[in-house]
Amino acid sequence: MKTGITGGIGSGKSYVCQRLIARGLQVYDCDEAAKQLIRTSPEIHTALTCLLGPDAYIDGQLNKALVARYLLASESHARAIDAIVHPAVFRDFEQSGLQWMESAIMYESGIYRLVDRVVVVTAPEEVRIRRVMQRDGISREKVTEWMQRQWPQDQVRQRADYEIVNDGICDIDAQLDRLLAMPPQSPSMEKNRWAKSLLTLFFLLLSTLGTWAQTGTQALVQWQAGHAVTQQEAEAYGLDRCFSAQPLSETVFARMQGHSYPADCTVSRDELRYIRTLHWHHDGTLLIGELVCNRAIADDLVDIFRTLYRHHYPIERMQLIDDYGADDEHSMRANNTSCFCFRRINGSKRLSKHARGMAIDINPLYNPYVKRRQDGTYFLQPATATPYRDRTQSFRYKIDTRDLCYRLFIQHGFRWGGAWKSHQDYQHFEK
Repeated sequence: MKTGITGGIGSGKSYVCQRLIARGLQVYDCDEAAKQLIRTSPEIHTALTCLLGPDAYIDGQLNKALVARYLLASESHARAIDAIVHPAVFRDFEQSGLQWMESAIMYESGIYRLVDRVVVVTAPEEVRIRRVMQRDGISREKVTEWMQRQWPQDQVRQRADYEIVNDGICDIDAQLDRLLAMPPQSPSMEKNRWAKSLLTLFFLLLSTLGTWAQTGTQALVQWQAGHAVTQQEAEAYGLDRCFSAQPLSETVFARMQGHSYPADCTVSRDELRYIRTLHWHHDGTLLIGELVCNRAIADDLVDIFRTLYRHHYPIERMQLIDDYGADDEHSMRANNTSCFCFRRINGSKRLSKHARGMAIDINPLYNPYVKRRQDGTYFLQPATATPYRDRTQSFRYKIDTRDLCYRLFIQHGFRWGGAWKSHQDYQHFEK
């Protein structure tokens, strides 16, 4: 039976894991594994280099200063890095064959799906704050700030199968004895499973209200771009709801203000539409996608993306460019498909087609903007796209005139930047 150990900062989950190790058990540490994989995994090395640029690694070591600056630029940048690191950790844990695993973000990351039961280590809030202040020598305010970034302890407790109280009074080893003595189908766990089954049934009965118990369907209800869902979950939720155009909600508009929608934006909010779509990653994962476009092309995009979905056409990432601080270069390096961003053409005062939401960039890392300079060198956007400049080569996500994506956009009256003469913008379709 695979068991996951979790707990908030200062709860003492690592101490509990040390007690398990002292009993001869091996515990997979997700945090340490992530650090190791960032150093050694060629897949992560390539992905982070594409995201952060050629300076992502220095002498084989992650450039922590560069990562820190990237994370500080936008709160949402952490999601871009998590999307690279978390799947690698999941695979590594599965391949390790270990039965015990420690993760501070068991539910947030989704790794709880890989274990049979979750054990949460808890402690009173004041005890947790005091421990971290003493351990790290930081202020109470800083500890509280860190705690607020994590799931509330009560929320994790409600979802977990077993609780270990680490308040400095309760006997940890006695609690571990009881945990280890529990058979795979103990009355306690059966009760939890029965309760969870009833809860799932309850939410299924409320499905007409759009409220579901499964994590994938919750992500659909909340429309969390970048989250993986199953095709069955999407179809149960309703494909018409998964492919739609709607006015900008207050939540979406708040994400855009000061980023893709700056204070001097001359495009009215009413001109824009929020597109919901599903898209396939090249590895077969179905992902929730989003973008903002002009209402004049909204129906075109919904129709195109629905057709691409039916044909399992691969699009790696589709999140608002605001998740990258409205920085086009960062978004392209992450191979993020995007549309609206109020900006001017590079080296010009003229507004880009993106400024009105009338242009879209598809899989931009693999389909770069290419301009040959007079000295024979090339200017590329993103700058990390050199391996994909040669269009005679074959590689995934490549757009050319035989490509389904190209054909659909042309059929809907878009112009393709890959056919331009003075330069080529292979990612770009506009009206």
